[in-house]
Amino acid sequence: MTPGTRLRATPAIVRAIEGVAALCAGPFEGRVHIVSKAGPKIAALTREWLARTKFFDITGVSASNVWFVRKRVDKGPLCDELGVSHFVDDRLDVLGHLTSVAHRYLFLGGLGQNPRPSSVPKEYGPFERWPDLAAAIHHSLKTNF
Repeated sequence: MTPGTRLRATPAIVRAIEGVAALCAGPFEGRVHIVSKAGPKIAALTREWLARTKFFDITGVSASNVWFVRKRVDKGPLCDELGVSHFVDDRLDVLGHLTSVAHRYLFLGGLGQNPRPSSVPKEYGPFERWPDLAAAIHHSLKTNF
């Protein structure tokens, strides 16, 4: 199976689309960005997947708020430019690069068989389920935003 075939067949993480939609309908309306590391081919396939799953229609995220960088360390400068206050990633090293982002969350619910970090700073979670992650983000707004 080619990478493009796998991506096209990839299901959404359970309740992730609903979690993003809840954030978009509330405190982050119009301000949710997707920042991903990908080359041109995977970026195009990802945009295709987002459109095919009706991600933009369901969540309210604008298609113009989807960004791709070539290296994971490039997520930090882009987040600075966008004024990102909260960031979710499945890689601990990425969160470490995002020093200007006040609220960073490690989502491990979509790793499958990939190795999990041996230790995670408490402020990052980690989170296994999107409903728990969305609740933590909402909670941060009441206490720290």
